[in-house]
Amino acid sequence: MKNLVIRQLIANLNKSVDKYSMQAIVDATKEIAVQVNGKVRDTITISIYEDEDAIKEKAMSASNVLKHIEGKEIVKVIVIKGKIVNIVVK
Repeated sequence: MKNLVIRQLIANLNKSVDKYSMQAIVDATKEIAVQVNGKVRDTITISIYEDEDAIKEKAMSASNVLKHIEGKEIVKVIVIKGKIVNIVVK
Protein backbone atom coordinates (compact mmCIF):
# COMPACT_ATOMS: atom_id res chain seq x y z
CA MET A 1 0.00 0.00 0.00
CA LYS A 2 2.79 2.41 0.94
CA ASN A 3 4.63 1.74 -2.35
CA LEU A 4 1.44 2.41 -4.32
CA VAL A 5 0.99 5.79 -2.64
CA ILE A 6 4.60 6.72 -3.34
CA ARG A 7 4.25 5.72 -7.01
CA GLN A 8 1.09 7.83 -7.34
CA LEU A 9 2.85 10.83 -5.77
CA ILE A 10 5.78 10.47 -8.17
CA ALA A 11 3.43 10.14 -11.16
CA ASN A 12 1.53 13.28 -10.12
CA LEU A 13 4.77 15.17 -9.61
CA ASN A 14 5.97 14.23 -13.10
CA LYS A 15 2.69 15.40 -14.64
CA SER A 16 2.89 18.78 -12.91
CA VAL A 17 6.54 19.24 -13.90
CA ASP A 18 5.67 18.57 -17.54
CA LYS A 19 2.80 21.05 -17.36
CA TYR A 20 5.00 23.79 -15.94
CA SER A 21 7.86 23.02 -18.31
CA MET A 22 5.55 23.51 -21.29
CA GLN A 23 4.26 26.76 -19.79
CA ALA A 24 7.85 28.00 -19.47
CA ILE A 25 8.46 27.30 -23.14
CA VAL A 26 5.31 29.19 -24.15
CA ASP A 27 6.26 32.13 -21.94
CA ALA A 28 9.73 32.30 -23.49
CA THR A 29 8.34 34.08 -26.56
CA LYS A 30 6.32 37.24 -26.78
CA GLU A 31 4.54 39.17 -29.51
CA ILE A 32 5.25 42.90 -29.50
CA ALA A 33 4.08 45.84 -31.59
CA VAL A 34 6.32 47.76 -33.97
CA GLN A 35 5.46 51.42 -34.46
CA VAL A 36 6.66 53.83 -37.10
CA ASN A 37 6.26 57.45 -35.98
CA GLY A 38 3.88 56.38 -33.22
CA LYS A 39 1.53 54.29 -35.36
CA VAL A 40 1.43 50.50 -35.08
CA ARG A 41 2.53 49.05 -38.40
CA ASP A 42 3.27 45.41 -37.56
CA THR A 43 3.88 42.89 -34.78
CA ILE A 44 6.86 40.60 -34.30
CA THR A 45 7.45 37.52 -32.16
CA ILE A 46 10.58 37.69 -30.05
CA SER A 47 12.30 35.53 -27.49
CA ILE A 48 12.43 37.07 -24.04
CA TYR A 49 16.18 36.37 -24.12
CA GLU A 50 16.91 38.31 -27.32
CA ASP A 51 19.14 41.34 -27.04
CA GLU A 52 18.12 44.81 -28.17
CA ASP A 53 20.05 44.68 -31.46
CA ALA A 54 18.33 41.46 -32.55
CA ILE A 55 14.93 42.95 -31.71
CA LYS A 56 15.74 46.08 -33.74
CA GLU A 57 16.81 43.96 -36.70
CA LYS A 58 13.58 41.92 -36.61
CA ALA A 59 11.46 45.05 -36.28
CA MET A 60 13.12 46.82 -39.19
CA SER A 61 12.82 43.78 -41.45
CA ALA A 62 9.07 43.29 -40.87
CA SER A 63 7.30 43.61 -44.22
CA ASN A 64 4.80 46.32 -43.33
CA VAL A 65 7.46 48.32 -41.48
CA LEU A 66 9.74 48.25 -44.53
CA LYS A 67 7.05 49.99 -46.59
CA HIS A 68 6.90 52.87 -44.10
CA ILE A 69 10.64 53.38 -43.59
CA GLU A 70 11.85 52.83 -47.16
CA GLY A 71 13.56 55.90 -48.56
CA LYS A 72 13.35 57.78 -45.26
CA GLU A 73 15.99 58.75 -42.73
CA ILE A 74 15.79 56.79 -39.47
CA VAL A 75 16.16 59.31 -36.68
CA LYS A 76 15.84 56.98 -33.71
CA VAL A 77 14.88 53.42 -32.79
CA ILE A 78 13.43 53.00 -29.31
CA VAL A 79 13.17 49.48 -27.88
CA ILE A 80 11.27 48.83 -24.69
CA LYS A 81 12.22 45.20 -24.20
CA GLY A 82 9.26 42.87 -24.12
CA LYS A 83 6.80 45.67 -24.85
CA ILE A 84 7.24 47.70 -28.04
CA VAL A 85 9.61 49.00 -30.71
CA ASN A 86 9.16 52.54 -32.00
CA ILE A 87 11.00 53.72 -35.11
CA VAL A 88 11.15 57.47 -35.71
CA VAL A 89 11.71 58.54 -39.34
CA LYS A 90 11.78 61.80 -41.30
